[in-house]
Amino acid sequence: MKFSRKSRIVTLGAGITLALAACSSSTGDRPGGGESGEDPITVGVLLPLTGSLSALGNEMYNGYKVAQAIINEQGGIDGRPIEFKVSDAPTPEDAVAVAGTLSMDPDVSVIMGSYSSGIAIPASEVANRNSTVYWETGSAAAETTERGLEHLLRTNISVSLPAYQETAADFFDDVVGPAMAKDFSDVRVGMVYEDSAFGTSSADAVRQMAADNDWNLVADLPYTATANDLSSVIENLKSADVEFLYAISYVNDAILLMKQSQELGFEPGVVFGSGAGFTTPDIAEALGDRVNGILAGDGAPLGITDELLNDGLSTTYEEWTAKYEEMIGRPPLAHATMGFHGAYVLFEEVLPHADVSDPDSILEAARSLDLPDGGTPTYYGVQFDETGQNVRAGYYIMQYHDGIMKTVYPNAAAAAEFTLMGE
Repeated sequence: MKFSRKSRIVTLGAGITLALAACSSSTGDRPGGGESGEDPITVGVLLPLTGSLSALGNEMYNGYKVAQAIINEQGGIDGRPIEFKVSDAPTPEDAVAVAGTLSMDPDVSVIMGSYSSGIAIPASEVANRNSTVYWETGSAAAETTERGLEHLLRTNISVSLPAYQETAADFFDDVVGPAMAKDFSDVRVGMVYEDSAFGTSSADAVRQMAADNDWNLVADLPYTATANDLSSVIENLKSADVEFLYAISYVNDAILLMKQSQELGFEPGVVFGSGAGFTTPDIAEALGDRVNGILAGDGAPLGITDELLNDGLSTTYEEWTAKYEEMIGRPPLAHATMGFHGAYVLFEEVLPHADVSDPDSILEAARSLDLPDGGTPTYYGVQFDETGQNVRAGYYIMQYHDGIMKTVYPNAAAAAEFTLMGE
C-alpha cells in the first residue's frame, strides 16, 4: 500500500516550502484542461534546480515542461490536465527529504526526475520504500537500476547497456582512428573523471571498453567535481602524451578542464566528453569558438529528421523542437531531449492506460510497453527489462559545429560529419 498523509506542501531543498504550480497555472486555457472541470493528474518533479547541478537540472525540466504543454494542449489525459508539483533537490540529502514528501503526498501519482545519478539513487530508494513509482529520465550510473527497486523505471541509457559501449567503441574504431590516420588501438587515450557515482560508474565502463577493444589507456585520473584547479590533472595528461581525451565531467569542471587545458598548452587531437557538462549551453558560451570540434556522447540524438520516425505519432521531432524553441527560446540539447522523451512516454503511452491512483497499475502499463526505434518523437524506443531499465535507450555522439551540437554517429541519425579538432 502507498503511504499517505494530509500534508500537501512541496519543499525546496530540505526545509523551505515552495508554492509552485510550475506550468500548470495556465491549464484553464488548454483544451481538456481547467475549463472542463476535470481534476488534474499531479506528477511530482524532483530535480537539482539550484546549486552546482542546476544547469542540466533545469535543462531537463525544460523538456518536462514542453511535454506537459504539448499533452495539455492536446486535451490532457482523458480530459485531465497534467500538473507538476516541483521540488528542488540540489544535494543527495535534499533528495532524500523531498522524495519523502512527494512520495507520501496523496495527490502525486508518480515522481519524475532527476538528471544526476547522485540525486536519483537516494531519491528513488525513498520513493520505492513508500511504494511510489519513480520515473528516472537522466541518471546514467549502472547502480541506479541494479538495486532491485520494484517501483523504479529508467527511460534513458545506462552505462552498463551494450549500446553505451558498442556505439562509442565502433565510432572510435571506424571513424576517429581513420581520421587520425592510425588504428585506434595505437592512439594514446587519457581518461579523466569526476569521482561521484556518475563519474566512477562511467569510468568503470570506459575501462571495460578499453580492455575489450585493446585501447592504449595511458592515463586514468579521478578528480573532485568541485575542484577549482585541475592543473595537476592536466600536467599528468601532458606528461602521458595524450592524443585522445575522454572526459567524464559535470558543468563547472568541464569548463575548467577545457580552459586550463588551453592555458597549459594541452591540445589533444580529439576531446570526447561523456555527456553531462559537455552538453550544456554553459560550455558553449564559456568557450566560445574553442568549443567547436569537441565531441560529446549522450542519451538522445540532436538534429534528426522526421524521416526516422514511424508514421502516426501524435507529435514529431520537428514539432517538439519547434515547441521547445517557442517556449525556451533556443534549440533543445541532449538533457532537455532526454527529459522530453521520458515525460512524453509517461504522459502519452503509460498514464492513459493506467489507474493513476494505483502504483501497480502504472507499473503494469509501463512494463507492457513495446515501442520500437522510431516509435517516439525523439527516435529511440522503450521496453523495460526486469530491473526497470529501458533496454532500447540509445547512445549518440554529437560534435560542436559553429557552436551547435549536431549528431555525427550512429550514421542513421547523423546530421553532420566528424572532423578533428582545429579542422
